Amino acid sequence: MFECIKCNFSVSATGSGLTYQWQVSTNGGSTWASAPGTSTSSSYVISTLTNSLDQNKYRVIVSGSSPCTAVTSNAVTLSVTGVSIGSSASTVCANSNVTLTATSTSSSPSFTYSWSSTSGSGASTPITTNPAVITPTVAGSYTYTLTATATSGGCVITSTQGVTVNPQPAITSATATPAPICAGSTISLAAVINAIGTGNATLGTQSTTTLTGGPYRGGSCTANKTQFLITASELTSAGINPGNINSLTFVTTSTGSALANFSISMAHSSIQT
Repeated sequence: MFECIKCNFSVSATGSGLTYQWQVSTNGGSTWASAPGTSTSSSYVISTLTNSLDQNKYRVIVSGSSPCTAVTSNAVTLSVTGVSIGSSASTVCANSNVTLTATSTSSSPSFTYSWSSTSGSGASTPITTNPAVITPTVAGSYTYTLTATATSGGCVITSTQGVTVNPQPAITSATATPAPICAGSTISLAAVINAIGTGNATLGTQSTTTLTGGPYRGGSCTANKTQFLITASELTSAGINPGNINSLTFVTTSTGSALANFSISMAHSSIQT
């Protein structure tokens, strides 16, 4: 969003009974139309500058009783400076760094930058560096607001960048097999995290039939996955008739920690006749 100072065009002309018609071209001067909110005075003001006005051309036609012939001014081009922002990652773990960068679309004017967000985001106190290295500490979805202020002219540009912060997985247990061992022997190390836990899949329409399953594949905190495989024979045994499955219901009784930003999907592995 652009909240810049007003843009004021003006022309100086001599004569009597002068009238002014301001025009705008959005295609480089090929065609012209009356400028929005056209003023009939010697000045034309654009109250709100937006990026869509960048490179528009403006001119004025001056008419009067003396001289009688209308005169068209030279065209001037409006340049609107914008700021684009980007993030080093759209999803990070809590207590990990994310870098936010602002880039001006023009070398002039120069800008000062301030990044801010809510508590737990790592930017509840504004950060005035660019790029800004931010460390969110609490899981959640955050919106970081950039306020870019021109060092001259008073133009202020604001924009936002969203970042999703997932909880940091915690190690609930670690085992070594065998333990102890002799020097030079091989040992197997295993760790269990509570980012996604094992559980029971309840199969059926409001039935109590259960299938016990566990994680099919585990990854980092940015890409954990649990998959339950249910065969056609198990569906039949649970009393589910052939046809389309239109919905799934999951009832969670307890979790080791908060589970944020998850999705549930369903698909068949193969079609058998």
